[in-house]
Amino acid sequence: MRTETLSLLNINQNRSLRRTIELTEVNFENSQIQPLHILINTTIKVRVNMHINKQKKITLFFLSI
Repeated sequence: MRTETLSLLNINQNRSLRRTIELTEVNFENSQIQPLHILINTTIKVRVNMHINKQKKITLFFLSI
């Protein structure tokens, strides 16, 4: 299991087989914020658990990627 904690910018869901999730990845080592584009093909079985806390951070739990 891989766990990523990311700041939520925008979640764009298309009706096609692909969903684009645009997030901001915070790099705490050099304090740089870079855009992160994740393209998920829904034909691949992926379980995503999302939790948004009060700081508007999103935690994604990816299984079987």
